Amino acid sequence: MNFWVVIAIVAGAVVVAGLLALAAFIVHCARGAEKRFQALLKGESLLFRANGANFSGRTSQKARMRGNGILALTPTRLFFVMWAPRVTLELPLSNVSGARVESSFLGRTGPALVVDFEDRAGTRDSCGWVTAQAEALAPRIVGMAGKRR
Repeated sequence: MNFWVVIAIVAGAVVVAGLLALAAFIVHCARGAEKRFQALLKGESLLFRANGANFSGRTSQKARMRGNGILALTPTRLFFVMWAPRVTLELPLSNVSGARVESSFLGRTGPALVVDFEDRAGTRDSCGWVTAQAEALAPRIVGMAGKRR
């Protein structure tokens, strides 16, 4: 067999093995996020769930944490469980002042759900997720925003 054919076969095998390892890692992270999601839900009524939502970050943070995960809406809060790293963001709806859909947010393009809120210190902030469900989720959040429970 030609030397270059052997090199090509070995290189191809290494690439395939790497892709399989990456796929296994993503599945592992998604399963871990699902377990954390279920623990956070704590039997609360789930009104909306977007799997694979891509978190774009918060406008107040210079170093932005970004990643995919589960975005969920309950009667009291909007929360996001990132696949990796193990990050969770919880926004009580009483602190949310609005939600809208933009074509991009913080450098990420696509239908972006942007949520305006006040943090624990009372500072106004925004965060966003690129998700195909942005159009359906934004009006639901607007209808529930700012309500004390």
